Parts: sequence; structure tokens; C-alpha cells
Amino acid sequence: SSNTCNYTVTETSIPAGWQTTSVTTNPQTALTVSDGGTTQISFTNEEAPVTAIDLVKIVNTPSPVTAGSLISFTILITNTGDLPITSLPFTDTYDVGYLLYDSVLDQNGPNPASDATDDGSINWDNVIDFDADNQLVPNESLALIVSFVAKAETAGAAA
Repeated sequence: SSNTCNYTVTETSIPAGWQTTSVTTNPQTALTVSDGGTTQISFTNEEAPVTAIDLVKIVNTPSPVTAGSLISFTILITNTGDLPITSLPFTDTYDVGYLLYDSVLDQNGPNPASDATDDGSINWDNVIDFDADNQLVPNESLALIVSFVAKAETAGAAA
């Protein structure tokens, strides 16, 4: 009589930054291994892709600013990873004591926020929605120009 057993083979100790992309056996069909027999199993590993962004916020308006003046900032978001980014929730904060939210533009025109209530934060459910191809490919940047009206005299550190 014969007994059938099922085995699960798992690769352990995969180096950090790597992932298993395929597993093959030889032969590639169901395996029958007799008592004391062997078979070959191959694991293929590749360096895991990295998702990363670089974020820079620049004041466009020279200091000092008087009350009632328009102030703008450029927020530059760059995909520094290996994969396209198709969804990026994003929040920009500012001091409501100094600034009154006005508008946001990007290189394609208006980039309306999901929540632009003048409460000290501007929120986007997905800031990439307004990019021309709806994704930020590796090394691509998205520049947001955020405009405010000054409520009070500032020294350039209001946002």
C-alpha cells in the first residue's frame, strides 16, 4: 500500500529589499517522489521595487508681506521610486492666523482640493488625479502652486 503526503516548501531568509517572483519545479507537473527520492525546486528572487517621493515647499512671494497681499507657494512632489504612483492622498497645512486660502494650480491648470475649507489644511483624496496621464512615473514631478491672501504682516514663515 502507498501513502500520499502533501508538502509545502517555503523559502526563508530572503534578503531585505528582495522578493520571490516565481517558483518552479522540475518536472513542472505534479510530482511523485519515491521513498528516498529528490526533486528540484527553484526560487527566483528580484530586487523589490521602491515607492518613494521627494517633497519640497518653496515660498514664491518675497518677504515681508502686507495684509491683503497675495502669497503663493510651490509644492514640488517628485516620484523618486521605481514604480508609477497613481494615487497619492495629500494634505498641506498653513497658519489661519496669517493666511486665507485662495486657490491651487498645477502645470495643467486648476487642481481643486477634495477639502479646501479655510481651516488650516488643504486636503486632496488623490493629488495625482489632475496629472495629464493620471500617474506620476519615476523621476516625474508635479508642481502645485498654492495661493493665499495675507491676513496679517508676515515674515515669510506662515505656511
